[in-house]
Amino acid sequence: MRFNIPGIPAVEPSWACVEASSQDVVHGVMYTLTPQDFARISMSEGVPFGYQWKVVDVVPYQGDGENAGRRALSESAKVSNTVKACTLVTNNPFLKRDIPPSKAYRNIIIQGAKDFRMDQDYIEQLEAVPIGFTFGEGYVAKNVLEAAQERASQRKKSGQRK
Repeated sequence: MRFNIPGIPAVEPSWACVEASSQDVVHGVMYTLTPQDFARISMSEGVPFGYQWKVVDVVPYQGDGENAGRRALSESAKVSNTVKACTLVTNNPFLKRDIPPSKAYRNIIIQGAKDFRMDQDYIEQLEAVPIGFTFGEGYVAKNVLEAAQERASQRKKSGQRK
């Protein structure tokens, strides 16, 4: 994962993307999307201008907060247990330089990794990502997180699950 999609300087300096590399591992969460959800995500993420969809091989695992991902990856070398999934990647080959993200944006990613009990060493890698200068704490990321938490709370109260 790289933070090389330019954002708004001093507000949200950068956004994350996945880049292909033979050495790096990116942990994440897989969701099954409806066609409407897929279209909504595409529009909100600026596909095809900022990002593009890419099919990748994924080694699924159930997080344990320790090293379940590492174990699943080493087991996948012995047994072919990968699945195909889509992720968003940058379609701009000139974005070579990392731009430190806002503290709020980085913390949203860290909190998600903790919530889904991703490997501890991966969480430590995320915590080591330097943060960029912002006025405040990264208002855009903070507001997006608060809105998502509010929607989740409302769905929980109404008994819906998405």
